[in-house]
Amino acid sequence: MKDLTLLVGTCDKYSFLWDNFKTLEQRYLGLKDCPRVAFSESMEFGDGYTTSFEGKGKNSEVWSNRLLKALKEVDTEFVFFVLEDYYFTREIPQEDFEQIVQLLTATDFNKFMYVNQLHSYKVADTLWFEKRMKLFGTPFIQHPTSDYLTSVQPAVWRTSFLKDCVHRDWSPWDLEIKGTKEIAGENNKILLYHSDDIYFNAVRSVGETSAEKRIAVSEGWEEVRDKENLKEIVLPK
Repeated sequence: MKDLTLLVGTCDKYSFLWDNFKTLEQRYLGLKDCPRVAFSESMEFGDGYTTSFEGKGKNSEVWSNRLLKALKEVDTEFVFFVLEDYYFTREIPQEDFEQIVQLLTATDFNKFMYVNQLHSYKVADTLWFEKRMKLFGTPFIQHPTSDYLTSVQPAVWRTSFLKDCVHRDWSPWDLEIKGTKEIAGENNKILLYHSDDIYFNAVRSVGETSAEKRIAVSEGWEEVRDKENLKEIVLPK
């Protein structure tokens, strides 16, 4: 696909998730002919990906700075932007990605996001496709005042729109919260595609205070590991 780049956001400390992510990406995502770009601080993502680095020093430590640098290396009109802890467990074939790109090209929609659940989002209407996606689901138009307009769940973004939503010195949570506040109420044109168990969030943050915060393996991991024949997740000490 000439109009879509697979863009993976990650960081060095999450490299323990990379092997399983790439195994499932190859198994379930119909993006084998797409350019692949990943961004991290200093470690090469490998396996055919171009790894983008912001450089050394404090700039490279900030997530959004690395994202903006990676976006400069994207030559396609659209990106499928996903973080490394999203483990895909259902197939999204090339035919579906082609249909999404065609839809975004022919309309003024800026983002097509896959969601397992809808409870965090406000929807304006359903959208019916003339041709049903291979991955069965229901498309919704996200309401322009919804929370999480700029959510970083897996989504095909118009590259220029993603660039406009991101600011330097932001974390992923800043992009989701501050980014949403910046575009809320505007004609942002975002689609949600709801289907069950498209992906599994491999890890989560636990702990109520900053001192207690740590990474934990998500509930249900053992079932996904065994079903998909994945490597055990070994958390960094």
